[in-house]
Amino acid sequence: MLLATLAQARETTYVYPPGSHTLGFDRIGDWEMKLFLGFTASYDNPQGLAAVKLKSQDDPDDKKDDVWLTLFGVNSGKGQIVYNPSRFEVTTFGKRGEGKNRFQNPLGIAANTDGHVAVADAGNRRVVFLHMNGAGLKWIFVVDKVESNFIPTDLDWGGGHFWATDYSGNRILRFGPQGENPEQWPLQVEDLEKPRGITLIVPGDDWSRSGRFGLLVVDHDGRRINLFDENGALQARREVKDILGQEGKFIYPVSDLYGNIVLADSLSGKLVKLDKKLHTLVVMDTLDEDPVSLKHPRGLALWRRYGQLFVVEEKGGAYLWTGTDIFHPRLDWEKHRSGDQALMLQFFLSEASLVSLYSVIDGQEVELRSERRRGNGNVRQWILKDQRVEGASEIIIRARPTYSSKKTLVVEERLKIPEGGP
Repeated sequence: MLLATLAQARETTYVYPPGSHTLGFDRIGDWEMKLFLGFTASYDNPQGLAAVKLKSQDDPDDKKDDVWLTLFGVNSGKGQIVYNPSRFEVTTFGKRGEGKNRFQNPLGIAANTDGHVAVADAGNRRVVFLHMNGAGLKWIFVVDKVESNFIPTDLDWGGGHFWATDYSGNRILRFGPQGENPEQWPLQVEDLEKPRGITLIVPGDDWSRSGRFGLLVVDHDGRRINLFDENGALQARREVKDILGQEGKFIYPVSDLYGNIVLADSLSGKLVKLDKKLHTLVVMDTLDEDPVSLKHPRGLALWRRYGQLFVVEEKGGAYLWTGTDIFHPRLDWEKHRSGDQALMLQFFLSEASLVSLYSVIDGQEVELRSERRRGNGNVRQWILKDQRVEGASEIIIRARPTYSSKKTLVVEERLKIPEGGP
């Protein structure tokens, strides 16, 4: 009974990678951070996070190195950027203060594959542009002179530009890769207020298959999300409390390969996934089989190519792979357009998945539908009576993710065939 309860409670939309990949470091705390940074280091008010595969660190002849990324995390209380210049090394850049190589309460951060890094240096009212070269991070340029008050809070890279939220000016700014040509992005709304987070979905970008431009902005100091198109027109808007069913606060959103949005509630520790129209796909209380919720999560980073998700917590962090979940499975006899009774199978996928169907006859599995890709959301599938269901006792749905975790994760639901059929 206990094992069954645990299996039912497992959240598989995001899962911990196998131990052979992480060496057990899939969720770390304060002790592990000190192990990496030194026991005199302090993990003080962590904020934004960026993950990128740098071209300078990519061996095109070695596909195995594609999963090894460079992470840039903001250790705001210390005015530092924590990052890994190589696979087995972690170091810091900067100190608390003003001027060059100094940060004052930095918040969001973004990076691109060419090694350009932008930091929202909120306390100094500027965006700092750095570059990652073979020796580490190097100070390049700052943008601190823009019209009216300026308090940048978050950044993202998309469409060949860095984009920033301006908390004080209630606007979105766009910059070139090294901070050149700052401009205000025109939004066709007048009630954007205290924007905190931003993420971009741009067709044509590396590892973007959404097919539609999307600019998502978290405003109202983390309590509302807004989706804009390429012309700045509002496409969708949702209140955080309506998504969670309670008060919450989102700060740093990220978007995935298919244009879905992932956010973390810094109050409850819930992880939320929305589709590209802001419909709720899943609200996760915990991760995988971990019984402990996220502790005041802040920054998120998602490498779209392989679905690798990184979460910064108050005193640590988690590393996950994109998985999938099957929700609300249902099987009923209904009248088919042919006039005959047939089985209607319905279920909901939290992620685009590779789905196969089986019937069980005398204890043996018989394939009904070979594996095929299904998008996230509601799925409806007719099963006709001549499709090897005669004498079947149940139908099995199996789903695998389309990302790296498809090799290790299979989600299954079994449904008894209802009475009343032909």
